[in-house]
Amino acid sequence: MNEIEKEHILQLVSQGIIKPAEGASLLAALSEPPAPTAPKAVAAKAKGKAASAAKPTVMEVDMKRPDGSHHRIEVPANLFPMFFAIAKESIKESTKLAAQESWLGFKNIIRNKSNEMRDGVKIRIANAGASGKGELIPAGPTPADDQHFEARRQILQMVQNGRLTAEDASGLIRQLDALHAYEGQTS
Repeated sequence: MNEIEKEHILQLVSQGIIKPAEGASLLAALSEPPAPTAPKAVAAKAKGKAASAAKPTVMEVDMKRPDGSHHRIEVPANLFPMFFAIAKESIKESTKLAAQESWLGFKNIIRNKSNEMRDGVKIRIANAGASGKGELIPAGPTPADDQHFEARRQILQMVQNGRLTAEDASGLIRQLDALHAYEGQTS
């Protein structure tokens, strides 16, 4: 078989111009030696054997789509190394792209958090300047926050003493948190 013809067929398959099954049949046809001139009966018998032997064995490959579904592809066994090389390159490229997208997402998260912190510091400095003292006042818990934490502590103490079940305490804490959130919105 001429190597140039073989490479040309493999390029056509990798470019998607021809299907892998068509490429396999072309490669098989190129690899067959020309039949010697023989009587018709012997030639027909040899041709029948060659046709049955020329059928390439097929390997089934299960491909996973991006949406999670699967697709089964039949690949001739003699083309499997080429198919594997193409799949390997495709996986390498998609992994590289996913890593780049993850890194960009991480950078955006860091940038957003940094901007939030910078804006918070600016607001605290502006509030400290407005108070006339010129010093930063750390934001501490409000009296409402102290009452909220004390109520939670008392509920947990009752669970520890056995006066409340964990399920009842969970319900009370949820209601207490909802009340605290509601009071925070109205004030």
